[in-house]
Amino acid sequence: MSARRLIVFTKPAVPGRVKTRLVGASGNGVAPPRGVDDLSPVHAARLHRAFLQDLVEELSRGRFDLRLAWALEDVGEGVPSLELAAGEVLPGERQRSGDLGVRLEGALADALTEVEAAAVVGSDHPRLSRRRVEEAFDRLEAGEGEGPQVVFGPARDGGYYLVAARREALGRGIFDGIPWSTGQVLEASLQACRRAGLSTALIEPGEDVDTPEDLARLIEQLRDPAESGPSRGTCPGTRELLVEWGWLAP
Repeated sequence: MSARRLIVFTKPAVPGRVKTRLVGASGNGVAPPRGVDDLSPVHAARLHRAFLQDLVEELSRGRFDLRLAWALEDVGEGVPSLELAAGEVLPGERQRSGDLGVRLEGALADALTEVEAAAVVGSDHPRLSRRRVEEAFDRLEAGEGEGPQVVFGPARDGGYYLVAARREALGRGIFDGIPWSTGQVLEASLQACRRAGLSTALIEPGEDVDTPEDLARLIEQLRDPAESGPSRGTCPGTRELLVEWGWLAP
């Protein structure tokens, strides 16, 4: 069994439930796909599916155990499965009910009954590389009693795209009272760790893709050869979709 576990928080690619801020993205730096007037909920769901598939394909090659945690709308909704290109089906589980803090704490606590270090990332970061996640785990394992107990991957919007922790960090209130979905998430989380007497570290900042402006930036990055490299995911499925829509050259 791996001493590390990475949990990807995600949702089923159901139109109207994912990437809703991208619907109607025209006029915000993103042209609509060929033959349509604007991004629809179906387009947004296809982007979400491509982001998730690219992310898990990249992360499945990392030095950690990989799991999916699905945000489902009711107890009757079945837990989806996701198959990798190699035919492997990734294990999936249902996220706990409650706000994001409750769900993060629950997922990490469950994982840390089986491994020494655990991390959670969202599925809105299609260029996240396994090397960056491995860096977070490496920081946690920097030396017994010497390395940080919590590691964050800062996001451009003031939140974070990754949180990694050791067992002693949980049950200390680090996810309590955080103003989720605001630009103060990271700073409030660092303050909560300080109050709990926990040491922290930050890895390289990253960019979620939530808004039309984020999507426009992703398209420009994928057009730029200088933006490729081992520290970034290659996003083949996302590229294919953007080529189909006329946003990238074949």
